[in-house]
Amino acid sequence: MKDKDRRVSAIIFLVSLIMIFVSAFTFKSKLLVLIFLIIQFCAYTWYAASYIPFARDCIKNCLKGITNKFIK
Repeated sequence: MKDKDRRVSAIIFLVSLIMIFVSAFTFKSKLLVLIFLIIQFCAYTWYAASYIPFARDCIKNCLKGITNKFIK
């Protein structure tokens, strides 16, 4: 988690984990829980992809391809 490439995704993951509990128990908002859960899933996927060579580049290219189809 302290590696330079993984630091940002690890921080986002941990903050979203904390915010899930805060929004569930303090705000009692199901929508916020769902939003933070999606953010946490994306951060964990990005973190796990850092261990696979060229996985982050592949994810970036796939997302660019998807967004280009909807923009045109």
